[in-house]
Amino acid sequence: MHRLLLPLLSLLLASAIALPAPAPTYCRTIVIKDSVVLVAYKPVIRLAPDCPPDAQARVRKSSTLNTRRNGAPYQPIRPLIGAWIVTPYGSTIPANELWTLLTWRWEWWDGTRWQASEVF
Repeated sequence: MHRLLLPLLSLLLASAIALPAPAPTYCRTIVIKDSVVLVAYKPVIRLAPDCPPDAQARVRKSSTLNTRRNGAPYQPIRPLIGAWIVTPYGSTIPANELWTLLTWRWEWWDGTRWQASEVF
């Protein structure tokens, strides 16, 4: 029994290590201003129509006015992972974080750098 158990465990461990998780396909996003109230809007954030069904987008809000000391735009560090996830089926963006000042923009991660989302 023990002779058979050790090779079986080593085979399971080797197969788990050998199969890396596939990298996600990141997609561009479209921001639709659903509700506009004076200086803020509530967007509907969707993946672009040309995205594959298994794609996702990493999104964040970024200030267009305020900058850090080094000149980089200010981003709120609310999600611990640095961005929220948007899929064809929903998102991890909390409802209270959707409201966006007109001086802020939504950005999506293309795998190498942040890009401004299209706004409609």
